[in-house]
Amino acid sequence: MTKENAWQTCEKIFSQEPYPDGVFATNDTTAITILQYCREKGIRVPEQLKIVGYSNDPRTEIITPSITSVDQYPATMAERIVAALMELIQAKHPQAYRHSQEIIPIQLVERESSSGKNKTTKK
Repeated sequence: MTKENAWQTCEKIFSQEPYPDGVFATNDTTAITILQYCREKGIRVPEQLKIVGYSNDPRTEIITPSITSVDQYPATMAERIVAALMELIQAKHPQAYRHSQEIIPIQLVERESSSGKNKTTKK
């Protein structure tokens, strides 16, 4: 999940054919590094390789081509975690507190690196 690791992985992936036609990166730093690697090696994005990142880092929108990314709404996640912690702290019988599951919707923000378009899809 680092720039160095992403670069080394690209070297392995593109060391022999067949090359992938798309990559889903574990984070946007990795996705940006893949884009840099592709520029250096003459691999055209999105024509030859489509790239999707994860976390919707603001950098993904301003680079060219812009990178498709999954927005996971970290502020909403943080609010729900704090609310659950406060409930636990204030509980009269914390040992009886039950685990809960929170589902936070994600959003695929499609940009040029995967389709040549800019649009948003909620999941």
